[in-house]
Amino acid sequence: MQKTIVIIVFILLLGAGTLYFYGNDKDLVSDTPNDHYIKGDIISINKEAQSFLVAEGLKVEEYTGDIDELEGNAIHLTVTEETEIRKGDREITLLDLITGEKVKVWVTGPVMESYPARGTASLIAVEEEEKEEMEKDEERSEEEVDEEKKKTETEKTEEKERKDDEGKVAEKKECFVGGCSGELCTENLEVISTCEHIAGMECLGEEMSCELVEGVCTWVLSEKAARCFSEIEEEYGEIVRKTRIGYFFEKAESVLK
Repeated sequence: MQKTIVIIVFILLLGAGTLYFYGNDKDLVSDTPNDHYIKGDIISINKEAQSFLVAEGLKVEEYTGDIDELEGNAIHLTVTEETEIRKGDREITLLDLITGEKVKVWVTGPVMESYPARGTASLIAVEEEEKEEMEKDEERSEEEVDEEKKKTETEKTEEKERKDDEGKVAEKKECFVGGCSGELCTENLEVISTCEHIAGMECLGEEMSCELVEGVCTWVLSEKAARCFSEIEEEYGEIVRKTRIGYFFEKAESVLK
């Protein structure tokens, strides 16, 4: 009899523990997205190609386009219609991004193993440095704030001069076609890519040119090339935009508008 009572008590305790676990199961599920791929500075932005370069740091004060000047992890990121760009609680666009801003970036899909790497951004979170500075200004005297404003104006002037100099340097760049299938437009002759057939690569020879646009090497599509990519997308569907050459289909859509 005593043994039976012990067994019943054990079963009751086991059941209570199970109910507690499942009752609190929702607390074990996190709604936090996966950790970001990179945290760094925006080094350059190519609005025409809907892409930008992020690196953890620079070995020099001014980036001239030489990848040896990049420090730490670095990646060229393509922005698509699905990419979310946020600054605090505001949603912004690629046009609102500024060279030099600090960002955290999450990626979607495969990442090309090159340097810098290449991938597609799913979320871009811009750090709100200006907001933090305003909060600090409230704690400082008016004299300190005025001095800081003067310093900021000087920095903006120097930044403008720096960008002007970057533009002059960019004009001297050369662009080359690279990659296993000739799908890359880059200033680096030694860049490599994986060798696999991706829907759309058959359009690469259709009157496309690798040119320097706003200081960045990028593909310029003719109407013939754009129609080729458009026909491939009609055949395979929107999944083609998820590949590492998906930005060609975005560009094709822009050309045919």
